[in-house]
Amino acid sequence: MKKILFAIAALMVSTMSFAQGFGGGFGGGQGMNMNPEDMAKRQADRLKEGSPS
Repeated sequence: MKKILFAIAALMVSTMSFAQGFGGGFGGGQGMNMNPEDMAKRQADRLKEGSPS
């Protein structure tokens, strides 16, 4: 029983840390300081280049 609880707790902690690791926004946190027009332009440029991220 202790092993199961430990596994669940470890899974929850790892999930929460992974979810916050990238900073949100486009480009891993870089989009937080951009206005919507700049973000749209950046996304359009990425689509033109054909890069997946």
